[in-house]
Amino acid sequence: MSIIPQLLRILGLIFRRFVQTTIEVKEMFGLGKPRSRLGKWLDSSGKTQRWLVAEAKISEDTATRVCSDGTYIPGNATKKKILDVVRRIDPNLKHDDFWPM
Repeated sequence: MSIIPQLLRILGLIFRRFVQTTIEVKEMFGLGKPRSRLGKWLDSSGKTQRWLVAEAKISEDTATRVCSDGTYIPGNATKKKILDVVRRIDPNLKHDDFWPM
């Protein structure tokens, strides 16, 4: 019997496990998900959407939408809450940094 089929089977199992692990890591850290300018700022600042929810006192649904949908523009009250929170980290941030005028 040749050892080649057994080696190919083992290599196939290793490759499948590697691909599965890669997918799990991407999902765990949210890599590859769509991000708005606010979402990208949160990622680069090391802050999470849950942090934004807790600090700005907005709903999780709103945080998800404002961080992932680049075309979504929240209401003025929500924008003010978000800007008040992010300006604690970077006081130079403006409305235009996240949403068009």
